[in-house]
Amino acid sequence: MSRYQEIADACWRALRTLEGKRKVTATINRLVAEPLYISPDDIFISLIPVSNE
Repeated sequence: MSRYQEIADACWRALRTLEGKRKVTATINRLVAEPLYISPDDIFISLIPVSNE
């Protein structure tokens, strides 16, 4: 287990499609894992649905 941990939350409009959610999580995963030389399996992404208001 790594001695470093970073936590980031992302609020997401509730009406987004599953395909859109998958694309954004894959992009976040790639943009974080590659430059930091960590495994994509070590990244946890939590999308929090919020109302559109």
